Amino acid sequence: MGQMLSTSSLGEVLPVFVSLQSSAGTWLRATETDSLGQFTFRQIPSGRYDLVFDLENQEVAITGLEFKND
Repeated sequence: MGQMLSTSSLGEVLPVFVSLQSSAGTWLRATETDSLGQFTFRQIPSGRYDLVFDLENQEVAITGLEFKND
């Protein structure tokens, strides 16, 4: 679970497309944020991933996230 926060003075959070990709760029999961900016990916296999946010005029990526299942 994650959350996209707004920097708007109105506190409005617009929907954002979010994808979870392998280090090779293959999409594993994709979703859109809800009205609170929250998103969830379930049943992710252990591994290293990139989280990519598709904003209006740019993409923002958080790379090298490591997921481990116990």
